[in-house]
Amino acid sequence: MSGEQVDLFFAIIAITSLAGSIGVVLLALASRFSSGTNDALIRARMAIGGSELFYTAGTAVGATLGSLYYSQIRGFEPCQLCWYQRIFMYPLAVLLVVALVKRDTVVRRYALPLALIGGGIAFYHNYVQIYPSLDAGGACGFGPNCSGKYINVFNNVSIPVMALAAFSTIAILLISLYLNERDTTALNNTTIKEREYDIT
Repeated sequence: MSGEQVDLFFAIIAITSLAGSIGVVLLALASRFSSGTNDALIRARMAIGGSELFYTAGTAVGATLGSLYYSQIRGFEPCQLCWYQRIFMYPLAVLLVVALVKRDTVVRRYALPLALIGGGIAFYHNYVQIYPSLDAGGACGFGPNCSGKYINVFNNVSIPVMALAAFSTIAILLISLYLNERDTTALNNTTIKEREYDIT
C-alpha cells in the first residue's frame, strides 16, 4: 500500500468520525427541544452499550499507530503541537486497552479529561493551520512549523484533523459509556424498588 493510499484511508476514517461526532453533538442539542430526537439518541447510545471500551481502545490504538507510522516510517518530524497531542493520546491507548481487558468502566473518569484536553490542542492546531500567521516567526517553538501540512487530502484533511477526529470520537464514546451506565443503574434501582413493593 502506497503512502498516498494510507493517507486516503486515514482521511476517510477521520472525515467519517468527525461527521459522526458533529452529528451526535447536533442531535444532543436538538434533543433538548424534541422528545423524538431524544429517544432516537438514547436508542443509538444503547445500541453500542457494552462495546464503548472496545471502540475507544481501538480508536486510541489506531491513532497512536497512525502517528508512529507518520513519524517513524514516513519520516515526518512532529511539530510542538503534535508532541502535545501525543502526550495525551499515547496514555489513552494504554489506559483504554488495560480497561478493556479488565472491563474497568471507571477509566472514563481518567480518560475523558485526557481526550478533551488533547482534542482542544488538536482543535487549536487546526486553527493554526487555517491561519498560518499565528505561527509566524516560529511562534510554535521547537521543531517544524505547526502551520505546515505534511499531508493534505481533499484539500482539508491533515494530520491535526485526524487527531481531532480521534479525540472527539473517544470523548463521545466515553460520555456514552457514562450515560449508559447511569441509565442502567437507574433502571436496576427502579426494578429493585418495584420488587420490594411487590413483596411488601
